[in-house]
Amino acid sequence: MERRSEHQQYTREDLVLDLSVAQSPLDLSDGAIDQPAVFAALEWNRTIAPAQIGNERYGKYFAIDYRRIDLDRWPSDEYMVIRGVNRVLTTAPLWILQRADQRVDEWPGIGKNPIFTQHAEKQWNWMVEALDEPQWPDSYRKQSKLLFAPRLTAALKATSTRGDAYYEGKV
Repeated sequence: MERRSEHQQYTREDLVLDLSVAQSPLDLSDGAIDQPAVFAALEWNRTIAPAQIGNERYGKYFAIDYRRIDLDRWPSDEYMVIRGVNRVLTTAPLWILQRADQRVDEWPGIGKNPIFTQHAEKQWNWMVEALDEPQWPDSYRKQSKLLFAPRLTAALKATSTRGDAYYEGKV
């Protein structure tokens, strides 16, 4: 993949953003978080976070929901970005949501983000799950300025026209 195209020029502002994001990893010397996870989190911090909350439509923070994750699945590629985000200075405050029985604070490399514990069934229902919205893959495609294969570009664009019903039962 290459960064430039005739449609999406890489601007000086993009370079400044890249340099800023490159300075955001925290100390990795303890080896608790793998480097690919941190690199994935850097891209999330550079592209997805500003695209999702830059206009403050969803507020000024991110909450990462750990309630459906267990310690055995934590090291899997499925959770790479949220593992890495614990070692990145994010563009917005980051909260962690956990179940009362989880003790996420004891997981390897969890970092120092505030952890909020669910004690009532619908305690966090007021929060919106932004990445569950159908348009985020196409937002990523536009914001990242990466060139994607035509079929992948079409698939990412198609996500913006799908309704929420498309995703029901697929998680």
